[in-house]
Amino acid sequence: MKRFLVTTLSLLAATAVSHASLSFVGNSYAIISANGGGNTYYDVSNQGNDNSTPNYVGQTFTIGLGQSLLLGGQTQTYPGGFGTTAWMGYRLLQGATVISENDNINLSYLQTANNNDYWQQLATTGGINLNSGLSINTYTLEVWFGASNGNTLFDSNGGANYSATISVVPEPVYPALIGFALVTGLVQVARRYQPKFRFACAS
Repeated sequence: MKRFLVTTLSLLAATAVSHASLSFVGNSYAIISANGGGNTYYDVSNQGNDNSTPNYVGQTFTIGLGQSLLLGGQTQTYPGGFGTTAWMGYRLLQGATVISENDNINLSYLQTANNNDYWQQLATTGGINLNSGLSINTYTLEVWFGASNGNTLFDSNGGANYSATISVVPEPVYPALIGFALVTGLVQVARRYQPKFRFACAS
């Protein structure tokens, strides 16, 4: 009977630990893929403590009209345990007008390292295309992160969110195309003004 009681108490203790409330969500990154490029990580909440990646806040992403700009993210939670879910949210604005938003982009479990659980959604595999239908203009991209396991925590800059800028510009005209157009135009001009010679016959 005592052995059964000890075993039961141990199981209950293990269950309690595995469902421990979260005490941390952070060390977050926005993951950007521009115009078919790879995944680039931007430091969201470390605010410069991670020297291996560029800061997200204050960043400007310049993209050509119609080109893709994919968004993903990564965050960390503590303590680890069964039942945790993590997500990312974003809001795209033109001035004060909301163009698009999603406050529940699921982040899948990636790994556990240094006692933290890592959660991630790559931009290149299932990321949100932010430049879908945008016109030439300047936009503000706000991002934030959240996690839940009995309680809910946010990494959201105190509710103000983390902001960067998206600049949509005319689609670039490549130098080769410019050169081709110039050559074609010169040929047409040369043909139009080609001199005509008349030969006089001696009488």
